[in-house]
Amino acid sequence: MKNKLPTTSSNSLRRGIATIWVLASMPVVLTLLVMLIDSGNLWVARAELKNALDAAALSGAKTWGEGGGTLQTRFDAQDAFNTNTILGTQYSLSTSEGACSNGNPSPSATADVLLGTITDGVGGYTFDCSGTPGCIVGAFSVVFAVDTTQVCPTDPTTADTFTRLSAYRIESFTGPAGSTLNSVTLNVGGMQIRRSNNTVVADDGTFDFRPPPPAADVNSGFFPPAVYYFGAAPATNGTLTLSSCGLFPFTTGLTSANHGATSNTTPTSLTWSFAGFNPGDVFVFGVDSDDVGPQGANGDDTSNGTSVQDFGGDFGTDTGAALPKTETGATVTVNISGSSVSGTLTRISANRSEVTLSGVLTGGSAFGVRARKTVSVPSVASTFLGLAVNPYQVTSQSYARYACSSGPPQLVHVNTYTCACP
Repeated sequence: MKNKLPTTSSNSLRRGIATIWVLASMPVVLTLLVMLIDSGNLWVARAELKNALDAAALSGAKTWGEGGGTLQTRFDAQDAFNTNTILGTQYSLSTSEGACSNGNPSPSATADVLLGTITDGVGGYTFDCSGTPGCIVGAFSVVFAVDTTQVCPTDPTTADTFTRLSAYRIESFTGPAGSTLNSVTLNVGGMQIRRSNNTVVADDGTFDFRPPPPAADVNSGFFPPAVYYFGAAPATNGTLTLSSCGLFPFTTGLTSANHGATSNTTPTSLTWSFAGFNPGDVFVFGVDSDDVGPQGANGDDTSNGTSVQDFGGDFGTDTGAALPKTETGATVTVNISGSSVSGTLTRISANRSEVTLSGVLTGGSAFGVRARKTVSVPSVASTFLGLAVNPYQVTSQSYARYACSSGPPQLVHVNTYTCACP
């Protein structure tokens, strides 16, 4: 018969082993507990910090967008931020200004409050701390005409009279302060004519940029294309009163050197791009156009335009009953401070077609505010374990934009950050 250990001794042994396991695992348990509490504190700190920064960005964007100065914008952002606490502690945003654009300090990457513009692009919102925001609000109107009214006695390039060419003219541009005319596009590719047999066919009009004679077309127009006038000038009864008829270089208010056309080409669309075309400015440009509108020996044959000239009235839709006529005129598109409007030219007379393009600007470069802050979150280990643990650093940021008349400021997610000031 085998001897057995006393029951009490066996229980004592098991209790001793359990105690050893508890003591051995205590550091691990405490570490896990500290990590769990610290993780919770960090999550709460990030959430509270983000809420405080959201409030700061929204308040700052509202102040700046409504006309407040950059310093006042920073003060209001700080006030909104200070109404919140992070884990029971109140923090402040720096309101210091620097020499960078919009009063931004340097280095700007770590600035608490950064001001700039926020634009909405294809890839998302872009923040630019060097941008100049502004609201351009108000109605605009552009009168564009094609005519053969004699502006200058002769074409200095070919010695042809200017009346043999079509003159494209921005006769007036009105708009709110700060607005600019960025570009004008004239497209004859969609024109249609109605023949005497009442059939509607596509027009075959083009703009002639072939070299001067005798290389190609007799009525070659200006090559290279030449600006007759660009700048402020009065208009009298729809006709520009010009002080000079001399040719000006392309750099005079134009950013597109050849308007999308090159030598030996016959495009159906021309675009003029401008820099600094302001309300009150006008523009006149001439180039030969071939086979535009109802033309030909019989006024009906679109394939034979050699025996007639293109007149301004050929570009516009002719609502008259007589055939042949232009069923659908040329299309004009203008871009005013980022807003594009299109319309079709209407025949006014045999020598003139025109269109008035109007719209309302309701925006500009949106006011943007970035609020950013880094706060320290102590570890609980240094509180009840007495360990020397460095505080955690929590950083967050918020962006808000005030887009002029589109309503109150809104929080946005910025995909691209740009800042010229280091």
